[in-house]
Amino acid sequence: MSPFTFEELASREVDTLYQGALFMNGGDEDAAEGLLLWTLTHAFHAFRRGSVGDPGRWLEARLVREFLQAAGDDAAEPVHEDVELGPVDAVAELAMASLARAAAVLPYRARAALWLVVFRRWSYADAARELGLDIEGLKDVLRYRDLLVRTVIRGATRNGTDA
Repeated sequence: MSPFTFEELASREVDTLYQGALFMNGGDEDAAEGLLLWTLTHAFHAFRRGSVGDPGRWLEARLVREFLQAAGDDAAEPVHEDVELGPVDAVAELAMASLARAAAVLPYRARAALWLVVFRRWSYADAARELGLDIEGLKDVLRYRDLLVRTVIRGATRNGTDA
């Protein structure tokens, strides 16, 4: 049996889930808040103490499923390299806020895969299973990591944060 009530679990995981929602929604705070709200609402209805192995991972998986479900047929959308990133004021902001804004250029499934594997350190097998991909398909999607980094660097240079 899980030692957590749903309220305890949600309060423990809400910051991590919000960062994931923000990343997957390309820095759009309203969309991130909506995704988080839907995820927690649906998770509340599905939660049964003792019915989930790793409660944190269970919520992360639900967040990704909600995100991809909302994306619908657009989950394989083309890359948008012309997204304007806006100014970056501090190194701390560059860390997550710029990554989230830069994620807007990526296909939805790539955003979800990167969040699970790179930021949450899920195994390839677990992430592939959650995303409905085989390992090779996951590796293909994770190649978008290079575009994400290039987009962040290009945005930082364009906005004068690079000396």
